[in-house]
Amino acid sequence: MAGAPAYSMMIDPQPQIGAHLSSGPSLKMTTGDIGILRSTLLPSFGLYSGLSVATYLTAQATDRAEGKDWLWPSAQVLNAWLMAVGRPMYEHGLTFSDAWKELSWSEKLLLGGVTVWGTRLFARIASRSLARGKDDSRYDAPKKEPGFWRSALFQMFLPEAAVLSIISLPFTVPFVASRTTLSLGAQTLDAIRALGVGLFSSGFALEVLADSQVERHRQERSDLCRHGVWSIVRHPNYLGDTLVHLSFLVLNITNKFNPLVLVGPLTNYLFLRFVGGDKQTEQSQEERYRENAPEKYEQLCAWRKEKNSFWPSLREITNPWTLAVLGCGFYYRASTVSSHHGIIKAIPTDPTYRRPQSGSVDLGPSETGQAPDPLVLLFSSIPSPKPKPYRDQPRTAQIVDSPNSPETEGIQSSQPALTHPTTFQA
Repeated sequence: MAGAPAYSMMIDPQPQIGAHLSSGPSLKMTTGDIGILRSTLLPSFGLYSGLSVATYLTAQATDRAEGKDWLWPSAQVLNAWLMAVGRPMYEHGLTFSDAWKELSWSEKLLLGGVTVWGTRLFARIASRSLARGKDDSRYDAPKKEPGFWRSALFQMFLPEAAVLSIISLPFTVPFVASRTTLSLGAQTLDAIRALGVGLFSSGFALEVLADSQVERHRQERSDLCRHGVWSIVRHPNYLGDTLVHLSFLVLNITNKFNPLVLVGPLTNYLFLRFVGGDKQTEQSQEERYRENAPEKYEQLCAWRKEKNSFWPSLREITNPWTLAVLGCGFYYRASTVSSHHGIIKAIPTDPTYRRPQSGSVDLGPSETGQAPDPLVLLFSSIPSPKPKPYRDQPRTAQIVDSPNSPETEGIQSSQPALTHPTTFQA
């Protein structure tokens, strides 16, 4: 609702302490773990491979291989909802409302985070693709190779379906597992949950800022974008994506944690670093700039000496943009709601809402005894587009919202390759 304050509530007001207690942590593979893999990996791969085949047929018919980029975020969101809500509806005959109510606070928070991240990413990819009106230039060179479309299904589309099945473990396993392997107290769980929210907020903000800044730079200039969050590392969008997926792992600790979920963010990181991320991007940039843009090639060489590719150096801690990104994570982490003697306290996160001097607002006892829906709160915590100020009103500092971009443009490769749909500089 426009003009109304939004509240981020990230701490379970009624934590189910007993649900997080077990005989102790265990990292050994058990028959139960094998059953969990069978009930998560196999259905996930079945879903992703089916969607990949359909996407492949559409891409071949339209001669636009970028269709698989549309699939990357949307399929993950769909899979998370099918596991969390669709599966119990099918197996137990529940209605959508009942299946949603059966989810714990942490599960709703996890599902909301995946939804926000994936929906924004899909919107970014789709909007850029529609505006471009043609296939991503990454695929121009591979499509010129003889028999590209005959091999693309098995070299590009289905392998990514397998990778997605593993990456999705942090938001599929919790909805299948029946218990946790950790024994933690309620206060510890609250702190870990807040850390997960902070990681998600920082990573999400980093992706959004990287996409918006490079997009605006392309409209105004033709050199490399090295300002804003691009002054922290050479690929801030990949770093942001890594933090987001790491936050899904952290949120798992507060719910039905299983060591198998550790493989998800690790696979996503390895894919970004060594398969379809910064390594592939810079190889393409180096080849193209050396031949067609000598000035940008010189800038790229100098940039490599100044900034790390993926992880920031220690000196970047004083970079104002580093502090801004960390501030986003700290702000939303501090905006978590805790239940204290039946009173809900929250910090408004709507940038248009004027915060009381005390820094918080007391909402009083909840009539229903339940906290607001975390999925709605996550969506409402996203800054809205900057409105145009009235002429008779002074300008005020506002948060600029920009679409996240998991789309990579400009890569030229002679062979079909797995790629991660995240924006980089063309």
